[in-house]
Amino acid sequence: MERADSAKRVKGMAILEMMLASLILLFPAWLVWRAFSTSQQLELRLAQGDASLLSDDRFSIDRVTLGPQGTQLIEDVQFVAVQTPIASIPTETNDIQSFQGE
Repeated sequence: MERADSAKRVKGMAILEMMLASLILLFPAWLVWRAFSTSQQLELRLAQGDASLLSDDRFSIDRVTLGPQGTQLIEDVQFVAVQTPIASIPTETNDIQSFQGE
């Protein structure tokens, strides 16, 4: 009888240890998944030219590694998204002709 109780106790401890090990392994698996997911989101946003990356708290711009020829790196610059004013672009041919006639 004691043998049966001892076997049940050992089996119960083994199950408990396996459950604890599974929980412990979930955290590193979640970290790997999160890093992969964040990397995929960053790649997608970069490909789309998302300007909100400049102010996103999850990412910081440390160094520009790819730019047109003649690009110079200037340290400690704050990036600011600038919107082009639409009103300054002539929309009709009459506006263009009046600028050329002056």
